[in-house]
Amino acid sequence: MKRFLYLMLALLLVPCTAFSASRIMVVSDTHFLAPELYKGSELFLQAMAAGDGKLVQASDILLPALIAQAKAEAPDALVITGDLTFNGERASHEMLSKALRSLIQDGIPVWVLPGNHDINVRSARVFDHYAYFPTDTVTSDAFCEIYHDMLGTLDGTQPGICYTADISDTVSLLMLDCACYEPDAQVFGLADPSRLAWAEETLASCQESGRTVISCTHHSVVPHTSLWQENFVIWNHQTLLDTLCRYGVPVNLSGHLHIQHIAKQGLYDIASGAFAIFPHRYGILTIEEDEMHYESHTLDETFLPEGFMDMSREWFRTTSISKTRSSLDALQIPENQVRAMLDYAADLNLAYFTGSLTEGGRTWMDHEAYDMWTAFRDTLPFAQYLDLILKEASRNALAIP
Repeated sequence: MKRFLYLMLALLLVPCTAFSASRIMVVSDTHFLAPELYKGSELFLQAMAAGDGKLVQASDILLPALIAQAKAEAPDALVITGDLTFNGERASHEMLSKALRSLIQDGIPVWVLPGNHDINVRSARVFDHYAYFPTDTVTSDAFCEIYHDMLGTLDGTQPGICYTADISDTVSLLMLDCACYEPDAQVFGLADPSRLAWAEETLASCQESGRTVISCTHHSVVPHTSLWQENFVIWNHQTLLDTLCRYGVPVNLSGHLHIQHIAKQGLYDIASGAFAIFPHRYGILTIEEDEMHYESHTLDETFLPEGFMDMSREWFRTTSISKTRSSLDALQIPENQVRAMLDYAADLNLAYFTGSLTEGGRTWMDHEAYDMWTAFRDTLPFAQYLDLILKEASRNALAIP
């Protein structure tokens, strides 16, 4: 009787084992900075206020929240697609890897790629009250040592930091390092001949074994916007894209743009919004027997101090307004109109970066401040920018048959 029960239990488990879904949590552009390198520095805060909205000065809050969120999601793997650190500081890499290792200890594999801010970054700095000084960055060898258990098998035969990671019996990640950091870090991405050859050989092997492959890069393999292509799309992306499509790769996970955006050209390239920027997004890619689902999520506020999200949102708006105002100063228009235009631009820019614009943005176009901006379309590049992002908005969720 007991043997019969065991047999029945085994039969019940077979379908679940064969067709269980795989869930990948994907994050990009954490831009983590070790608190010891910036805490108490007024100069650092001034530099960030003049930046692109990254909340790097809250690294000590965002990293524990990311770890807590990953543990709550309990995915089959966490993937971070580059720009792990602010500017490649060794102290930042060491602190980040230690925190991520707590996930591995809890049974959640972590797989990382370097971005253009991670290796041989000569602008790595430590900030004092009103000054800054060089601090240690990392070489590619040091990067591999620090993240040794988050890089798959690196046996020296791969070019760069390229590897595969098995998510399940049927799903693998192709972690393709296209960052350029020898001898110094560069902004652009490149799939050189050795990386292309490695990718093709690896994809052919996966195809023979019937595995589904999800590729991951830092720079995108598909252009997401006509605004930024140089330095944001892999320089020879078409060659790489042709290779991925030839072997049936359905999705590439990327970052670098800092905007949450989905583009399609043969495959879907899903660019994760920068985790360091409000609303601190991450994505979940679910791979089922017949289709895949992707959805972008906002960091759970319960893992953050009270009021943190409001502060973060205002930080992004404030940095947007400070960078936009200069374009309006020479127009000699009433201050109330300037204020209306700035508020509108900040809110629209926020919606664009966070991926919450609907395609076409009809409600945004019906706003009176939109007319104020378009009146200067011929003279203000920023007016052209606002018009364009309304036409290139992207959704946050996706079903892939």
